[in-house]
Amino acid sequence: MATKWLLIESIGGATPSIIGLGSTPRKFTPLDKFFKSKDSLDEVYSVITEVMASPDRVDRVTADGSRRVVVEPLVTFSGRLHGMYLWTGGPDEVVPDRDPAGAWLFNLTASKASGSSDLLDLYGVPEDERHTEKAMAGAFTRLVTNRDEGEALSKIIHSAPGTIHQAVWTVRRDDDELRAAHFSCRMLEEIDPATGRSEVILRGITQDIGPAIDVAAAPPPVVGDSPLVSFAAKRLFSGKI
Repeated sequence: MATKWLLIESIGGATPSIIGLGSTPRKFTPLDKFFKSKDSLDEVYSVITEVMASPDRVDRVTADGSRRVVVEPLVTFSGRLHGMYLWTGGPDEVVPDRDPAGAWLFNLTASKASGSSDLLDLYGVPEDERHTEKAMAGAFTRLVTNRDEGEALSKIIHSAPGTIHQAVWTVRRDDDELRAAHFSCRMLEEIDPATGRSEVILRGITQDIGPAIDVAAAPPPVVGDSPLVSFAAKRLFSGKI
């Protein structure tokens, strides 16, 4: 069983996949590629299914007393589950610290953005600036995009449900600290229950994987906004995405 935290996504009810092992990003890795033992795989699937049905924290010892299982869900402000951290180890083993991570979404049809309290912790947003449109819009201006920028921009423009994307970008926190952030997201078509209208929603998880200077994949800061950041920030609040 794993001794590091596993970051698992289940965005939009997708089949759960691993997107992080400790601070190492993974590319939507199926659980059966990581857990070779059927018993271990069944045990993990069972607790993941439980959390997907009811996104509450889990911390318990298995029935045979051999392992401790800890799960910390990652949910949006509205309580929608995007994924979870999972750790398993010996019952007397000390649970390690985990990287900060948060859930977020961009409604590309309605031009609305939202994130979790965990995400605002990751960004270092002061308490008196939280839960505001300004704090959510800042998600764009904090980002230093990588060489995947053109690909990401194309995906936003086309807004095709089923699209997925992963990358490591640099985040400039509100305290000016530069962090390497790995994000994974899925583009989904959803029905707004209030209007019955079909909408395209980009849902994701961002994980802080360390100081940007220590992560080779993190791009260096630049002067001025990148084309993607400028485009997204303008379109998000003009209602034209």
